[in-house]
Amino acid sequence: MLPIRANETMISASIKSYNIAPEELYLRTLGVIGELGYSVVEMQSKGGMILFNARAMEFLGLVYKSQSGAYLKIVPTNSDFTKNPEVKEQIFDALKGFENAAN
Repeated sequence: MLPIRANETMISASIKSYNIAPEELYLRTLGVIGELGYSVVEMQSKGGMILFNARAMEFLGLVYKSQSGAYLKIVPTNSDFTKNPEVKEQIFDALKGFENAAN
């Protein structure tokens, strides 16, 4: 079991903010997931939720509104942040041009 601080760090590394509307970020994220060859299991556009499989793991992507745009949070559904961290990194990298300077 990881120490609490390690979990907090892993969770904070799973969130990025963007200077675009939540609806646009949601659609762009869906596009990136498809481009990377990951499979979407379920999506709920109203709630900003995308459930997808990547590298034999299931991930949850959440898009939600911020004061200046939107946040994207990507976490493994089994809460094991130590396996396949490159999945979220690849998605964040593909969306890099829309990030807030604060990231």
